[in-house]
Amino acid sequence: ERQRGISVTSSALQFDYRGYGINILDTPGHKDFSEDTYRTLEAVDSVIMLLDGAKGIEPQTLKLFEVARLRNLPIVTFINKVDREGVPPMDLLAEIERTLNIRAIPRNWPIGTGRDFRGVHDLIDGTSHLFTSLEHGGQKSEEKILPPGSKELSDVLESIGLSAVFEDERELLLMEQNLWDP
Repeated sequence: ERQRGISVTSSALQFDYRGYGINILDTPGHKDFSEDTYRTLEAVDSVIMLLDGAKGIEPQTLKLFEVARLRNLPIVTFINKVDREGVPPMDLLAEIERTLNIRAIPRNWPIGTGRDFRGVHDLIDGTSHLFTSLEHGGQKSEEKILPPGSKELSDVLESIGLSAVFEDERELLLMEQNLWDP
């Protein structure tokens, strides 16, 4: 797996979270190993779909999404690699909705992307989680949590030229959330 840089078999991780036992099954995403993934989908209660923010929705992801949909499994989507150059977040959100034929409601929104990535903004509680940049291969970034309406967030957004864009996107996303009834 290290040599190829991809998972070739499913693996399991179990941990406690707030008094609940959580089991995560990591499955191969590559099409050459999809049979293992399909078998694993028969044993799960829900799915975390991982999308590459630099590539968008890949063909194999679409196939796995359809299998999960056929089995009526709830799906949470996580987008990684937003610290790399890639699809702009609003475009990726539109691609998810268009390609998967779902209504996507973000919980978090990136503060910058690519080299300008600074963290994520929680659209529910208004906090912002800023991360320090690490050299390639770094293990754990320092996290700083800012309260809603923080001047420091405004300063960060201004430093990367996103003040107006971020606020416009945030307001649009919050309007969409108000239309969503969990």
